[in-house]
Amino acid sequence: MRSNPRLTLLSDEDRVELTGIVAEAEQAQQVLAQAEAAQARALAKAGAFAARLAEGSSAVVRDRDMALRGVAAEIAAAVRVSDRAVQRQIDSAYTLVNDYPATVHCLEKGLLTRAHVAVVEDIVRRLPVELKGEFDQLAAEICLDETPGRARAELEILAER
Repeated sequence: MRSNPRLTLLSDEDRVELTGIVAEAEQAQQVLAQAEAAQARALAKAGAFAARLAEGSSAVVRDRDMALRGVAAEIAAAVRVSDRAVQRQIDSAYTLVNDYPATVHCLEKGLLTRAHVAVVEDIVRRLPVELKGEFDQLAAEICLDETPGRARAELEILAER
């Protein structure tokens, strides 16, 4: 990214103020990313909890679905979101946390945005299972230095190889 040439004409006082504003925006973005990672981890735990409740059942799939619905309903009531939306969020978070650990780690540290994560998820979905772990690591590294749009272009090329 390039700076706006007009900003080079700022007074010292204005430059200090702008530096503070940029730092505040950057801090807010980091806090948001960390909160999104915490939410993903909590929802992934909810998915694992529902799966554990269904263990040992003769109708594991049906019982897991019922357990997931119950857990999702509890969370949905607490956060005032529909239970169907929470079920989708749980499934997505479970996959994210368990299949893309490098990406989640960077999100947790506030180094990536949710938009970066969405790009990684979208591209990794198309890859064979045996390549996902290595791709996750490489994708997280690429995303550290790029905007989501630019990262997508690089990751698409990487996925083609």
